[in-house]
Order: sequence, then C-alpha cells, then structure tokens
Amino acid sequence: MDTREKICVGVAAVIVIAGLIPLACMERGMLDLRAKKQELGVLKVKNSKLFKTNKVMAREIFLIKKDPSYLEYVARRELGMVAEGEVVVKFHDRESGYGRWK
Repeated sequence: MDTREKICVGVAAVIVIAGLIPLACMERGMLDLRAKKQELGVLKVKNSKLFKTNKVMAREIFLIKKDPSYLEYVARRELGMVAEGEVVVKFHDRESGYGRWK
C-alpha cells in the first residue's frame, strides 16, 4: 500500500468515526430516534384532528354571525332559551319516578 492509499484509508476512517461520534454521544442513539419518529406520528394525527375541529368551529362561528335562525337554534339548544311568548312544557319519565310525589 503506497502513501496515497494510506492517506485515503485514514481520511475515510476519520470520516466514519466522525459520523459515529454523535450516535455514540446520544443517550440511546437509534432508540431515541425511533421514539421521536413515533412521537412525531402521534403529534401529526393529533394536529390533523385539531385542524378538522378548527374547521368545524370556524364554520359554526360564521353561521352564528351571518344566520339569525342558526343563532336562535344554538341559543335554544345550548342555553335552553325560549322565544318571548312561548310556554315550556316538561314531561317526566314515569319509569324512573322523576317528578312524582312519593
């Protein structure tokens, strides 16, 4: 092996060792990398679900601002509001005895 080949082998060895040092210095090397990839996958799924929820909420906000009948629907459904002059009639479940005198 001549001097030039020895230098090339030496440089290649240094490059390989320099590439392996960060892996050796990490706490668990490839195990950490695999765990981070799994965590990234979980976060991507969570982000996707949040994006869909955000779209639904943005649509609902738009409807509440622009559609008075939808605003009324939401007020009745979520707040239990009634229009002026309406009478609320509540029916009780006979099986449970709720609302009955005992």
